[in-house]
Amino acid sequence: MRKFKLLLVAMLSFFAWTGIMAQSGTQNDPFVVKSAADLNNLHNLLVSGSMNYVVMENDVDMADVTDWTPLFNIPDDSNGYPFIDFDGKGHVISNLTSNTTGAYDYCGLFGVLCGNVRNLGVKDANVTCAGGTGIIAGYLGHSTYGHPCYVENVWVTGKLTASGYCGGMFGNIADEAHILNCYANVEVIGESDLTGGIIGRVRNLVEMVQVYAAGSINRGGGIIGGGFQSATPLGTYKHVAVWNNTEKNFGPVRENEDLRMILYYDGTNFADMQEQVAAWDSKAWYCDMKEGSYPVLMDFLDPETKLNAQYEAALASITEGGVYRIKTDVRGTAYYVTLAGGMTSVKDNAGVFTLTKTEGGALKPVGVRIDTGTERFTNPPLANNVANLNPGSFSRSNNNDRPDWERQVFFLNEEGKYAIRSCNTQPATSSWGDAGRTFWTYSIGEVATPCYTYDATYVWELDGPITTINVTYKLYEADGTTQVGNAVTVKQESNSAANIPASMLNNLYDYDVTGTIGNTDSEIKVVRTIKAGVVHALADLSNSKAYTIGCDRGAFLTKNDYLASTAHGSLTDADPSTFAVINYEDNYYLYSIADKKFVTNNGSLSALLVNGVSDAIKLDAKTDPYFLGYFVIGGANKGLNTNGNDPYGYVINDWMNADPGNLYYMIEAGDFDPTEALEALKDFFYPSYFITYVVKDAAGNEIVKSGILANGANS
Repeated sequence: MRKFKLLLVAMLSFFAWTGIMAQSGTQNDPFVVKSAADLNNLHNLLVSGSMNYVVMENDVDMADVTDWTPLFNIPDDSNGYPFIDFDGKGHVISNLTSNTTGAYDYCGLFGVLCGNVRNLGVKDANVTCAGGTGIIAGYLGHSTYGHPCYVENVWVTGKLTASGYCGGMFGNIADEAHILNCYANVEVIGESDLTGGIIGRVRNLVEMVQVYAAGSINRGGGIIGGGFQSATPLGTYKHVAVWNNTEKNFGPVRENEDLRMILYYDGTNFADMQEQVAAWDSKAWYCDMKEGSYPVLMDFLDPETKLNAQYEAALASITEGGVYRIKTDVRGTAYYVTLAGGMTSVKDNAGVFTLTKTEGGALKPVGVRIDTGTERFTNPPLANNVANLNPGSFSRSNNNDRPDWERQVFFLNEEGKYAIRSCNTQPATSSWGDAGRTFWTYSIGEVATPCYTYDATYVWELDGPITTINVTYKLYEADGTTQVGNAVTVKQESNSAANIPASMLNNLYDYDVTGTIGNTDSEIKVVRTIKAGVVHALADLSNSKAYTIGCDRGAFLTKNDYLASTAHGSLTDADPSTFAVINYEDNYYLYSIADKKFVTNNGSLSALLVNGVSDAIKLDAKTDPYFLGYFVIGGANKGLNTNGNDPYGYVINDWMNADPGNLYYMIEAGDFDPTEALEALKDFFYPSYFITYVVKDAAGNEIVKSGILANGANS
């Protein structure tokens, strides 16, 4: 047994040293490269004649590998070269050294690369070869197999020396090649005229987009070396920069070759080259614009630099004063942010927002104001100095315009998705500091609901800028002639559906609109009617109905034997309770149906009244359908005022001026059997007692004795 254990330990040590991997190399179970040993072991694992999938999990330093043997240099006699899909996942192979003069036909990280490579950096390479040479591969593709090759988000630096055809990235293009968002900053020393900053020899179709070659080259072309044959398809080169310090020509091109927007470094226009290359695609490229700095690929930046680059990319992508929709994809369905800060899957109900860049925030120099026309977005609400991450809608403000709080910060990633920070302030030790580190996101239930998170969530897209007009909305009562408040004018997409401003909406009403939105400024008439089930007058109240009761700040519920309100920060997500409004001898008593208790005049709940008629709530009808609620205590009126104060969002005090915190509405919520509540009131006001009648004769002897149950109502 001891020998077996020693053998097992020895085998495991050998496997670890040789980098043997347990994966199968399929798309669902790719080979994983974590070390130089893993990279070297690919020689033993890759299968000829089939696609092999490889991903990198770490950066790999090849300094201890003094002479790298290129992958896939010699084909399998029966099956040819292996095909490969190599995803660097944003990692870097550094100090690759390969000195294979005379030993191999094709040299580089790969000898022959039949397949794809992406998201890979090769730093400080030193490759010397007598044959076809490139730091990524000597051969890209092979004409025998007809397999298109895709190279994306790849860069190389270092030195390359070759006596045969050679290029900074590829020695030869042997099969159809598509090269996107790549660069080589390499010292290229070639003995062949087929020497290029990116490609040496071209023998098949090349599509090259957003690629530059810097460094130096001793001969040939700044991008390609040439070597076309009569059957070689014409190539396409778009947004390509010839940035070599020596050979400033593109390289041989043929008539009708498609070259567009090619940049050339002339020794004096370095800063201009920086700007133009970085502007190719702000999601993929970044340049710090320092003297002598070349643009780099965003995926390879350190986290802080990358976040700053994403911030700058976002600013560059937003048209100042442009009007946009803000949307996201939720399980394949587009959801749009509404003017009220909610979300809708109906595009016609989407909000359109003016985005204005404004200086002065504490987090970033410039924030973006998201303006609805009547409001602007701000930080999430707080509960006990902690950000409320689930308020149900993104917070808005209509009376502040501070660069810290009424501004958002946008970050744009390489996939074209934005993360939106809720405000442009640094997290601080103040009570508001927690709100300063939140981002927009959403939760998924029956529908998508806005909420906040502490992590940058790249899920948002900007739809626009769109063409807008001014749309004026006028709100009227049900008679169609009595206007409610002032008209509201908002920017809206031309020829779109009416989208009533949130400031006009109230959940007590149904709305009808008249008018259409065309190509010019338009006016919409909105008529509101109170919904069925909303109480208009005290005469509408019934002891046999249940009601939800609320005001514009929140709805009533009960908690810990007290009346409470969703206006309190800790209860914003709570469901309202249902109540009965019991009319007993011309007084109204508020009764919690779930608790089977009355609300007394200090807000506590009790199975029986505590203060008699002083526990009766007075309901003074105000603007239909609102009522002012109060108690009469010791001859003084005490208002029932809903707000966000402790303990649960209610106070009963002297405040009697009508405002959004004490004007209540009542909405029918079903039927209710009032028998038990009425009996409790009857028992309180008319307690029951037993009367015993005794008849005695003259001698005092009991002749008849009987009893009767009586109360104040019938005795």
